[in-house]
Order: sequence, then structure tokens, then C-alpha cells
Amino acid sequence: MHKQARNTARALITLAASTFATLAAADTAHAQDEIGTSPSVGITLPDRSLATQDDAASLEVNPAGLGFMNTAEFQYNLQLGSPDFAGTVDSGHAIFMAAGARGLGIGFGAQFLNSPTLGGAEVGNSYRKFTVGGALGDGRKFSLGLNYNYFGSTTSRTLDELHAWDLGAQLRLSPNIGMGFFARDINRPFMTETASFPTRWGAALALRFLDGRIILDQSIEKVQDSDFITLTPRVVLEVLNGLRVFARANFDVTTTQAAGTSGLVDMNAGLEMSLGSAGAQAAFFAKRDNGTQLTGHGYTVWVSPDKKRSMLSPSRKWILMDLTKGYSELPSSGLFSPSAQSFSSLIFQLDKIAADKTIDGVVFNISSPGLGYAQVWEVRQRIDAIRAAGKNTVAVMQAGGTRDVMLASASDKVWMVPTTVYEPVGISATIQNYAEALSKLGVKAEFFRVRDYKSSPEAYIKRAPSKEARQQLDEYIDQVFAGLKSTIVLGRKLDPAKLATLLDAPPLLPDEALDQGYIDAIVYPDEVEDLLKAEFKKSISLQKGYKERPTSEETWNSRAEVAVLVIDGAIVQGSSGASPLGDDGLSGSDTVIGAINKLRRDGNIKAVVVRIDSPGGSALASDQIYRELRRLAQKKPVIASMGNIAASGGYYIAAGADEIIASPWTLTGSIGIFAGKFSLGEFGDRWGINTTVLQRGEASGAFSMWTPFSDKQKAYIKKYILYLYEMFLVQVTNTRDLTVAELDAVARGRVWSGKAAMEKKLVDRQGGLIDALRRAEELAKLDEREAIYRVYPNTSSSLSSSPGISAAARTLRQALSPDLPEEVDTLVRMAAPVQRMLEDIGPMVLMPLLYEDGEALMLPMIAIDID
Repeated sequence: MHKQARNTARALITLAASTFATLAAADTAHAQDEIGTSPSVGITLPDRSLATQDDAASLEVNPAGLGFMNTAEFQYNLQLGSPDFAGTVDSGHAIFMAAGARGLGIGFGAQFLNSPTLGGAEVGNSYRKFTVGGALGDGRKFSLGLNYNYFGSTTSRTLDELHAWDLGAQLRLSPNIGMGFFARDINRPFMTETASFPTRWGAALALRFLDGRIILDQSIEKVQDSDFITLTPRVVLEVLNGLRVFARANFDVTTTQAAGTSGLVDMNAGLEMSLGSAGAQAAFFAKRDNGTQLTGHGYTVWVSPDKKRSMLSPSRKWILMDLTKGYSELPSSGLFSPSAQSFSSLIFQLDKIAADKTIDGVVFNISSPGLGYAQVWEVRQRIDAIRAAGKNTVAVMQAGGTRDVMLASASDKVWMVPTTVYEPVGISATIQNYAEALSKLGVKAEFFRVRDYKSSPEAYIKRAPSKEARQQLDEYIDQVFAGLKSTIVLGRKLDPAKLATLLDAPPLLPDEALDQGYIDAIVYPDEVEDLLKAEFKKSISLQKGYKERPTSEETWNSRAEVAVLVIDGAIVQGSSGASPLGDDGLSGSDTVIGAINKLRRDGNIKAVVVRIDSPGGSALASDQIYRELRRLAQKKPVIASMGNIAASGGYYIAAGADEIIASPWTLTGSIGIFAGKFSLGEFGDRWGINTTVLQRGEASGAFSMWTPFSDKQKAYIKKYILYLYEMFLVQVTNTRDLTVAELDAVARGRVWSGKAAMEKKLVDRQGGLIDALRRAEELAKLDEREAIYRVYPNTSSSLSSSPGISAAARTLRQALSPDLPEEVDTLVRMAAPVQRMLEDIGPMVLMPLLYEDGEALMLPMIAIDID
């Protein structure tokens, strides 16, 4: 603790001691409640506070404290009388159990009590008090709590049938100021035939300094029908991390001179020792009655993960990170769990691991994690940061494909299970064209595009890719492949020629990969901990996953927020949801704009990172989102972070940010427009569908699927999409250091890698999501990791209700559903390859079905698959 803090602590201790001594010397009378002791007042805790209590004992003190818990806790309490007062003062023991998270807390308490002054022969002295409580709040600023108490007694039938209700509230106005309010026995149950429980009210104000190392607390309580109020000052000093001394005193103050003399009633002082996840308190109770007398003592033992600061230095631990499942930028939220993990959450965890001083090493379990190449680059970037922070990293490969090898090569050590092979095979891209197939079906594709590189509709109107389509895709693949090779070479310190040979002639068996230096050991998963012990010369226990648990002291810190707004999947008008064409999501303009409006209004959100993993979509929806981002940027910094793809409409949205950050392997650009339709006239003729058109206006009926475009219709569509293209250029130049002519030269529907896009001034810098967050913090004048990160918007896993999704797309999704009758199970298995093929080509071939007839689209080369 700083010198100033130590001096402050000494002064407060001296002040508290002198105050207690003076009050103890005073000749005061103990003010008694006129209606006697209430059984609802349970065990006397060593330390308590209406304003700051946020543990399992909140059930007895103020149930609102449960709403500020972020973990589970078990607590045992014991109250005993001193030898001179045994049998004449209250005693008993109690257990409290509670758990809370995100503002919701619940708990249960059981108390076994003895109160000699309770009610004599009519009521008895021994009884039990059971409490069920809950609280609800925002987990940061406020909480409301409610208790239900019921009693048990073998000597009093009346007490055995009683129940009582308590209410509580807590406010945390700042990290330094807290308030609490409490009302006990609000239903006033009868204790005897003539006396009911008195309702008791309390309020408290707490001042916290040095992150809670010094607490000054003052509460005031009033018992109904009593002529006294009780004032309870309290002081807590944490002299060392996890070592706290505390003291409090009760003063009765008369509200009428006839009631008696005001003065000190009792006091207690004690000590708490915390080991972080377990701790204990002990206190002595003293009573002022014709002199100060020691009447009893109390003890508390608690167990709760990472509850408080610890006296011990935190142990260094190892974390097991599982990279074996699918990841999505914004996964759908199912009833119980999402179908894919959040990629943003993974990146947040890796960033926190790098900064966590209690972590000594990380083991990455890698098995086909379903990441795109840009996402692989970002994960590697975070592993590099973990290594730079001085932590050990080990990769355990349970699959040996290209992406697995790229991820694993970032770690210090690479181990592989003996049942797999080392088989990086490079990358390939498959371009599919469907013009001939559509022609055979009698379907005519009529699409119009602006500029030659806008190759999206080529899949439907050409039998082979154009030279422009091949050129831009060749350049992108060349850059990703070069990056792939340099990544593995640098990570494993290999000869480039040696790796080139492997890429052309895989695979390597495990022992071959070990002999040639591609891996460092062959190990089964259950042998990993033993190998870690042998490698690092100490016993290592792996903790699965990384969970950040702030201590109860840290939850007081009101942290600013940097929001991560995710644009995931195709962009449509209407609501976000799951795509009917595959596992990807849909970003609906209504949902996204609603989230942007919330981000703009929330003063605690200091900056926004727009995370984009989208090929684009509706021109109208993209423009609307772009406009709202520009409005948002007038109030707070907005940074765009590009994932695997941020092209066409995805790039349009990115241009709404103040700055754009992309990985070198992001597919971006594709600034262009197209529109069109599929004409089924010839198909109808073949199958006897006769079409008669009644037309008023030469351009009417342009997007009927049964007739081709007329010359007039073609003219107005071309005029419209050319206008949208020029608008696209103008909107982008509003935030980029380019003229319209300069932008047009690098636009024209052409796609670029993130690296090339930076050279063309389409992107400001290379980096991932964490780099975007660091830049947002910088612009918002926040320290690194000072803010919390939250992802927006929340979506459900149900099919989107967007009006842009056609009935045909819904029908296709239902056709691909595995929910078929049991009797056709054999047929389903036989048809599985066909189903997989349809699921594979669906998002590419049928993308136009997501949009309204005639809707102008911003999409890149959708009929390609990069592997």
C-alpha cells in the first residue's frame, strides 16, 4: 500500500479507537425495544453492512446484495456467548448458500438459534429460521431483493407456523459510494396472541477508498413503535491484501426525552483473512451496561471461487483452450446453447490470457476448428501476444490439415496424436458456373452489373469464369498461399524449400513429421499433463477454458464499455436471423439499426467496433446501415474490423466507420452493383404453363419471372444500378482519402486481399479485432483493457422473419431438414451425399432467393469456394 494510504489507515484506526474509548467511558443507559426481541433478527455476524454486503450472508443482512454476486458461495457462521454470559445472550449457528451472475442472485439460509430474551415460556428460547431469497438488478449499479422467512420451533406452535417477508435495495452510485435500504417483517406476523413482529427499517451510506481497502459505513435503523433509532458506524481497513480489520458500534438515540438516555449500546471488532477463494472472520462482541463487558464472539468461514483479494500470491496456472468446434462471428442463440461458439469471445479470452499474470502457460487442443483463413491469422496473432507476454504455449494437434498446421505452428511446442497425419495441402478455389445447367432447364438468367470485375452474376450468365474473375481470384489466392507458407516457415523455423516439397506431396506420418522437425512430440491426449510435467520440470494441472472472475471488490468498478457490433452473413432488409440456405446468419437492417440506436444513446458505451464478416447483400439495407453508422460516429469513435470477408455491401458498411482495419487475408472490396432475375418462360412452355401478360406502361412487369426483360425495362434497370454505383463511390469517399475517380479505378466490382486493399487506401491498417479495440480505446481516451467488451446485437436461432426471404428459400431449408419420419431413415442415409451437396451449393447458387424481386444487390463472387 502506498505511504499515503498507510498514513490514512493509521489515522482512521486512531480515530476509531479514541471514539470507542470515549463512548465506552460515558455513563449511558441501554435503550431497550419496548416490545422485546424479535425472532426475525437472526444470528449476529462478525461483520455486516446494509450498503456493501454482497455475499451469501446478504440473506440475513440485505437480500439485494445477492444481485451483485458473480459466483457461488457457501458460508458457515457461529455465535457464542462468553463464559460470564453463557445462557443469557443470544447464540447459534447458521449456514448460507447463494449464487449469482449478471444481476440475478438466489440463496438459501438455515439458522439454528437460541435467544434467552425471546419470549419466555409462551414462545420458548430455541428456534429455527429458514430463508429463501432472491435479487434482480443490472449487476453493476442497482439491485432489488426479496426474502421469504419461515420459522420452526418445538416449543411454540405459533412460532412454528410463522412466516415473514423482507425487502431490500442497494445502489452503487460510483466505485466510491454505495447505499442500502432494508425493510424487515413487512407483513408483521404475530409472535404471540398480543404481540406481532415489529417492522424494522434501515438505510446505510458507505464510502470506499483505495479500491475498497478503506470503507467508512454509516447506517440508521428504526424499529416500529420504538422511541429510539439506532446509528451504526462501521470502519473496515485492509492493511494487506486479504487481511482486513473491522469494527462497528451501535448507538441508540432517543426520539423523545421520556424514553430514556441516548448512548452506546454495544460494539464489536474483528479480523478477516482471505485466501481468495476461501476465508474466515472472527470478532468479539462487547456490551455497554454499567461498564463495558465482553459478551460473546462470532466466527464465519466462507468458500467461494475468486471472491476476494488474497493474502497469498496467486498460483501460476495452465489453461487448456479447445480449438475443435465451429466458430461464428455472431452465432445464433439456441434454447440451451448456440450451434457455434462466438469467435469474438474466443479472441477476447486470448487477449485476457496474455494480460493475466496468474497464467503460466496455455495448451491449445486443435482439431479442424472451422475457422476461415483471416480468422486463423487473428488467432495466431493472439498466440504471438501470449508468447510475447512470457507465457508458454503448446499445441496438441488432433488433426493435421492446412489450418490446423497454421494454428499449431504459432506455439512454442507442437505435439501430435499418433492417430493422425501431418497433411498441409495448400489452398484451392473452385468456381462454379450454372449457365448451361439453367439453359437445359429452360431458365434464362438476366442480370446487369456495373463494371467488368463485378463477377457475382457470372455464375448464372456465363459458362466459364471471365478473365477478370480469374485474375482477381488468382491474385487473392497467391497472397493467401504466400502468407500460409511464410507463417509455417517462421513458426517452425523451417527451410522454405522443404515446406514447398511437403505441400506438393503430403502427408507425413507422425514419426516422419517428428524426425523432420514439423512437430516436437507424439502424445495421446491423456498423456499431455505427464509430458508437460517432464517438459517443464514441475507438476501441471490443466484448467479447461478461461473464465474471468472479478473479485467482489472489483465489481464495484464502474467500467466503461466498448461495443462490438457484428455484421455477420448476408445483409438483408428486415430482421436478423438464421439463413435458410445454410449455417450462416443474416444481418437484417432493422435489427442492426436498432442496435446502433441503442449504442448511440448509451452514455456508458464510449466507442464502437463494427466487426464485419459479410459478402454484402441488399444495396438498400447496406446504405441504411452505413448512414446510421455515420450518425453514430458523430457522437463516439467507430472502427471497422474485417473478418474473413467484408466485400461489396460489407465494405459499404465498413466505410461508415472512422477507420478500417483488416487482416492481410481478408477478402474485401468488390465495390459494385448488380440486379436481375431468372426468367422461367421457356421452362413454363416445356411443362405446359402458358403465360398471358396484361401490361400498362412499357416498363411494368419487369421482374415477372415468366417473361424476359424488354428493351425499355433493361434501360431503366441499367440507369438505376449505375446511379447506385455512383452513390456507392461517393459514400465511400466521404470517409476515405480518395477522390471518386481514384476510388473508381480500384472499385469496378474488384475484390482485394486485406494487404492489397491497404495499398489501395481502401483499408487503413492491418490487424484483427483486438487491434480495432485498442484503436477504439485510444480514440475514446481509455486505457488498454480499461473497458469491458460486449457484443451486439442479440439474435435468436429461429428463421428470420425478414420480408426479403422468399417462400422458395424457406421451402428449400425445410427440404434439407433432417427431421424426417423414422421409417424413412434408410432413405435419408442414402440421400446424405445429395443433401450435403445441396447444402454446399445452396448459399452460392440460391443467394438471390433471399431478396425481393428486382432488389439491387451488392455481392462479390458468390459462386466460389476457397479451401
